[in-house]
Amino acid sequence: LDLNELLKLILEQLALVIDYDSCSIFLYDEEDNALVARAAHGFEKTVVGEALNVTLPMTESSPNHRVVTKKRPVVISDVDQEPGWIKTPSSEKIRSWIGVPLIARDKVIGMLTIDSYQANKYSAENANEVVAFADQAATAVANAQSVTLLQNAEASYTALFEDSIDLIIITNYHGLILNANRK
Repeated sequence: LDLNELLKLILEQLALVIDYDSCSIFLYDEEDNALVARAAHGFEKTVVGEALNVTLPMTESSPNHRVVTKKRPVVISDVDQEPGWIKTPSSEKIRSWIGVPLIARDKVIGMLTIDSYQANKYSAENANEVVAFADQAATAVANAQSVTLLQNAEASYTALFEDSIDLIIITNYHGLILNANRK
């Protein structure tokens, strides 16, 4: 359940669902109220680093805002005609776009984007196919995020427990020692 490996696998498997030139997974950062790129596939080597450094602010005019707030897919037939679309070096060639929310436990945890370098490539039917895929992907991402949080908490607990200057002994109700720190 390594999150980075999972995100990479999701984007590779997405190719079995829909034809794309590039795609990305953005995870929602509640603190900054933004979507942060965490995985990208299909980008040229010269711009893949740029694609992974994208942070999408939740401005009301942006397509990503509509995806997240309405919890529904957005299909853009031609991004050059979309008023809220912002061109970056990594999105320079994109013409058609699908944005699908990643929803786990009725909460948007991110967004999956599918890109084509051809205008009018995607339809609402394509978006529905991606939504079905995204539902499964969101569950896997949420589980991986939970595992990561648990591993971080366990590492923090272990460090505090082992590095304490005081003797710590953990027993059960019968007084049997279950664990003790180095002290």
